[in-house]
Amino acid sequence: IQEPATVIDVANRRLQHRSLDVPIHLDQSPSVQRVSPQRITVGDPVVSVRTSRTQAFRNPVEGTLPGWGTIGNASWAATGGDKADDLSELGDLDLDSDDGLDAQPGNQASGQASADIVVDGRAPSSHGAVKESSTPLIFTQTPGGPSPEDLPEHFAVKGPPASSLAVRGPRTAMLVNGSRGDVQPYVALALELQKKKHKVVIYTCWDLVDFCVLAGVKAVATFPSCRDVIWMCGGMKESDPETEDEDRAEDWFLDVEVDIVTEQVHAASRTWLQQHPGLVIDPFEALVTFKPTVVLYTPNVCLTALRYEKQHSVPGIPVYLNCTLRGHGGLEVPPRPWLYATSEAVDPLTERSSWHHVTGAWTLIEEIPETALLQGGPLASLNDFINAGAPPVAIGWSSIIPRGRSPIWLLGLALRALQRLDKRGVILGGWARLHECGQRLLAGGLTEIGRDHASLRAFATRSVFFAPHAPHSWLFERCECSVHHGGAGTTHSAIRAGCPSVVTPIFFDQFYFAHRVNKLNAGVGFMKAVTRLEAQELATAIQEASSGSSGLRKLSRQVGKDGATCAAEVLDDFLSTWVTSGKWRRQLKL
Repeated sequence: IQEPATVIDVANRRLQHRSLDVPIHLDQSPSVQRVSPQRITVGDPVVSVRTSRTQAFRNPVEGTLPGWGTIGNASWAATGGDKADDLSELGDLDLDSDDGLDAQPGNQASGQASADIVVDGRAPSSHGAVKESSTPLIFTQTPGGPSPEDLPEHFAVKGPPASSLAVRGPRTAMLVNGSRGDVQPYVALALELQKKKHKVVIYTCWDLVDFCVLAGVKAVATFPSCRDVIWMCGGMKESDPETEDEDRAEDWFLDVEVDIVTEQVHAASRTWLQQHPGLVIDPFEALVTFKPTVVLYTPNVCLTALRYEKQHSVPGIPVYLNCTLRGHGGLEVPPRPWLYATSEAVDPLTERSSWHHVTGAWTLIEEIPETALLQGGPLASLNDFINAGAPPVAIGWSSIIPRGRSPIWLLGLALRALQRLDKRGVILGGWARLHECGQRLLAGGLTEIGRDHASLRAFATRSVFFAPHAPHSWLFERCECSVHHGGAGTTHSAIRAGCPSVVTPIFFDQFYFAHRVNKLNAGVGFMKAVTRLEAQELATAIQEASSGSSGLRKLSRQVGKDGATCAAEVLDDFLSTWVTSGKWRRQLKL
């Protein structure tokens, strides 16, 4: 690492914030053999690291360098004809030039295979990025301090690498503009389609590319960082039924039209793109370059998908994560499947045609290796905590950042509810980074949490484990109940695990799943936003859900894990019957 050095990680096959597992050749300080997880902050000096792989990455908005492990998120250009040779060791990344990626000037890749880490982004002033020090991903409440364990984003069972896929198989593009809860189902489907020899590319938000790639799915950044856009908007504005009457709320779910992409979001997205030129490519141009056979898309990017359909005669397939969402008009001719990635047992579709397919939730299958639970493994400390006492309460709001309430307020709500019940808890940080707030509290800081700072600190030290995230399929099976935001994926995961839910929503469909949890006797769902909850209300709901969710045992058996498999079969059948035969295109031209 050349001086002045800023420490980074170099992981196998790509640059990212994982443990160092390939050698680096040091231009200086030859005695240094390993580096610890660190963060690079905007304004730090450029660091040059020579590796056996060739990639160059820009830092994201808040100055960390996760290394969004795909060629598409790097600014790079190959000299001469050496592109495939220089990058051939990447193996599981598809190096074809037809995925919408264009080499950009500025970072030249040569036969020397060096990687320059370019620190040149600027943080939006609207949420004031601050310099962050190195922090572990899992925290323990031991006198020795935090444990330097490295928890991966997920333990997904990977499909075949992209380089092994049949060249002439269907080319499936997925347009996904949203949070991790939006993109994760598409990753699950992509893995199933890759088993069927599809060539899949997910075009998604800049901050979610690495999540896809780590699961073995190719991804390209075509939309701004979802987390940053939410922060720039000051968090998510609550959108609730304005009634706590269940019957009136049900009518609201079926009738309301929610514009989830507001003008404020558009403005924040434009600002992000202006402040971070070159980090994403235009989604329509990416589709033009990739030449897909079919395009799956989230409703908020339907215009891009349907524009491509009109100009290139390629069907766009809408995907919905719950059955309250209405399909937009104009998709009946030529016909195409409408995919609902949800379980009929949890979320029934009341109006349907033969083209509407409620496939079951698209679950990202995770397998936790035994080594992950042993000493030094990424889940070892959390596993030890769970086994050390009564089953804990899992609390986390995933990608939700509520407007008008700080992460410290959210942490205080969770801790005070647990303290009132004297229950052990696992608090997941999510995008609000509650685990970092928890670390500050344990270290004696975070006095702004309230006058009960000392008692909350003592309680957390004794009874609470803080983690940035954890695999829900593994965690929920070991918990007394789960407090969450009511996202489609989280709700299905809790029900599948037989774990009672306390749903504390903030946004439209989260209130719907809170309502469904109540109807199914699978826990307690609030009909008012989490921002208006008191600690005692949350404590009462936890107690009620833990002792009275009698409908869960039967329901959990009805929520399977094969939704993505079913959706892949529906899509394959449509492609072979309608698209490959030319029948769909002929009807389009009528």
